[in-house]
Amino acid sequence: MREFLPFVVLSLIALVGTVSANPIADNYDFNYPDLSTTPTASTAASYQSSLYDGTSYTAYALTNWDAGTAWTRMKYDAIFFFNGHGLKDSSTEKGGGICFYDGSSYSWIIAKGSDSTYYYIADYSSTDIDDVLLAVYVACYTAYTHPTYGNLLDESIYKGVDSVIGFYDAILNSKGNEWSNKFWYYTAEKGQTIYDAAINAKNDVYWTFPWGYWGIDSIVLKGSTSDTLHPARYGS
Repeated sequence: MREFLPFVVLSLIALVGTVSANPIADNYDFNYPDLSTTPTASTAASYQSSLYDGTSYTAYALTNWDAGTAWTRMKYDAIFFFNGHGLKDSSTEKGGGICFYDGSSYSWIIAKGSDSTYYYIADYSSTDIDDVLLAVYVACYTAYTHPTYGNLLDESIYKGVDSVIGFYDAILNSKGNEWSNKFWYYTAEKGQTIYDAAINAKNDVYWTFPWGYWGIDSIVLKGSTSDTLHPARYGS
């Protein structure tokens, strides 16, 4: 069963073929059988829906959604935030994808490839996601280049996303959740640049869990990371 917790209620049908008066922020977290990344999506949406400068995103907290719906919605996003599992086939074949879970089955968004069971960033047209200001992939190996599926960050930038964030190594779930909450706090409440917010959130993880970063220090940022999220807007 899908849980739909928008801060401003709009149906998916309403999104197709139109653009919201306020830029759209879609935030995905999951209750996987082996771990939970909730309620980071609702925390992100809360910050995005009321920026410190008085502007706002139409922010959604989306728990346990499938990859196909997320892939379609990304065409209308200003912000795409994912906190969940990344792809790992083996010790050498990892990276290139993020894993969605709808409560009963798994589905994937992958950088590139040809398997019809996946959804690919490479399949977007040159203009489909060029209005995405920021994509954040909080998952293991999202900045790692898979030998078949490519690099999720690079493919996102190639298709027009302004700024992307991912992680090169495996990250511990509790650390990813903490980083996510602090990142949105710094971008929305403090008005920091994407880069400064990401690094300050990384440092906070260390001080909150002083026994180590557990992969959060493998953070990778690409694109226009000196941008801020305010005023609320789409990318270019």
